[in-house]
Amino acid sequence: MNKFVTQLAITLLIFFSVWFLFSRINFTGNVNFKRIGKSTERKLGELTLRAIKQDDRELESDSVLLLVNDIKNRICKSNNFDADAIKVHVLCSKTINAFSLPDNHLVVYTGLINYCQNPEELCAVMAHEIAHIENKHVMKKLTEEVGLTVLVTISGAGSSPGIIQRIVKLITSTAFDRKKESEADAAAVHYLAKADSDPEHFAEFVLRLSQEKEDIPLKLEWVSTHPNSKERAGEILQLRQKESYKSIPVFTNEIWEGLKMKSSLEACER
Repeated sequence: MNKFVTQLAITLLIFFSVWFLFSRINFTGNVNFKRIGKSTERKLGELTLRAIKQDDRELESDSVLLLVNDIKNRICKSNNFDADAIKVHVLCSKTINAFSLPDNHLVVYTGLINYCQNPEELCAVMAHEIAHIENKHVMKKLTEEVGLTVLVTISGAGSSPGIIQRIVKLITSTAFDRKKESEADAAAVHYLAKADSDPEHFAEFVLRLSQEKEDIPLKLEWVSTHPNSKERAGEILQLRQKESYKSIPVFTNEIWEGLKMKSSLEACER
């Protein structure tokens, strides 16, 4: 009898232990992401932006920020987004990059502005990053790769600088998965069409990146976070054919050249 009771107790212990372990597994994928509070995301945005600004300072030019915000406003208003919810930062760096952070921060490097051949290309890159914001791709990626518990912990007062740097690297130099990139591309094409900016400029930009990445790999950070540029350019052109739009210039040539001059390397060194 005692042997039977002991075996039953062991069996029940094993059963409930296995049940407990399985109950801790997130089978739905998005449950953890949805449990992240707005205050946690806001704090993560503050911490990651602060870490990035330690290496690259913000450009002290109200006119540059005003023009870049004009592009953001054009995309948002034509697509019924809350433009004020997206916070744009222009940072001084030779790196050709733009990326989104938690809490709807959108970072644009001066190197990207000067690499773009026209304002429509800059508009296209920003539309792509706004798509990441609108689809909550950054927080989904961090939840999947870092974990909910770690994110909530580091958003507290005792956050670790080492972990913050890891998150910054994950956001700025690690690619989204192919599904998220396809979603952002498709959304960006639609956003651009609604804003009456020809999505062909988007295709031209990513195609040029694929052709030049061997020549200046250290500067083309957008390539590492947005790979397969040649293939994606073709997909963007196919998506473009499904849209209707008027091709209205983002800026005049005079305004565009002024923007590039005010965000040049010389302007950053002042």
